[in-house]
Amino acid sequence: MLTPLEIALFSGLGLIFAAGLIVVARWGGRNLPHLAGYALIAACFIYVGLGLGSDNPNSWSAVEMTAVAVFGSLVFLSRLTSVWVLIATLFLHPVWLIYVHYKGSAALFTPAPLVFANAGFDVTLALYLVFLTVSGRLTPTPLSRPAGKGGKRDSR
Repeated sequence: MLTPLEIALFSGLGLIFAAGLIVVARWGGRNLPHLAGYALIAACFIYVGLGLGSDNPNSWSAVEMTAVAVFGSLVFLSRLTSVWVLIATLFLHPVWLIYVHYKGSAALFTPAPLVFANAGFDVTLALYLVFLTVSGRLTPTPLSRPAGKGGKRDSR
């Protein structure tokens, strides 16, 4: 178990990495919600790799791939619905991390600093997206438009 100071330090490290992603997204003219979703999916795959190093790699890989499927589906859903789904997903992921990878049985093969750095990263991105959405700099409407003629149906 980490001390509160260590938790704060590693969460702060996640905050720094999130700030770096925000700077890169703004500097490169990229869509921050898309990058945040991709980063979340990539982080989920890190835990699949950690599961392969556990005592029971088949079971843990299956559990972690389920997490990839759930969080990846929520990221995809956010592209179809609203940025608020992505924000909720970014807030939900640290709960999963702490419950399964810090307090749960996955703590045997997951480094605790990684859990809190990842949680800090997710929470920082979520709070920044909340700020952008509430301040009106980011529209909460769908992040992607469906292919076709503006999504309107033919009335025939």
